[in-house]
Amino acid sequence: QEEPDAGDADAAHAKGDDPPIRRMLREALAAAGGAEELEASCFQVLALQAFVESANEAIDEMLKKRMRAMQQGLRAFADAVERLFLAQHAACVSSAGAKVMRLGANKLRGVTRRLVVDYGTHIRYEAM
Repeated sequence: QEEPDAGDADAAHAKGDDPPIRRMLREALAAAGGAEELEASCFQVLALQAFVESANEAIDEMLKKRMRAMQQGLRAFADAVERLFLAQHAACVSSAGAKVMRLGANKLRGVTRRLVVDYGTHIRYEAM
């Protein structure tokens, strides 16, 4: 299966055909703090592809079902969110939803700094 070209994806985005990850992000931002419309220049395909790759790596780490791996995976996910938001210009991340999501990533990073956390009492998941 051929990987989509970032230039083709950005052209499709310009025509209003958002990639699924951008639609998901737009909906998450709206759910977190209101339904502000994203500018076309926000969350371009290359930044989203980097986020998806980092998020998948973080999830793979969490699915190892070891306390240390869960901690590292959660921290990696928080870092992926922060990198995605830092890659945007200010107008893209000034909404209430974006602020809530960044605050959540910062809280998650803070939780993972603690040395002893029993994730079994806080997080229940099952590998698919």
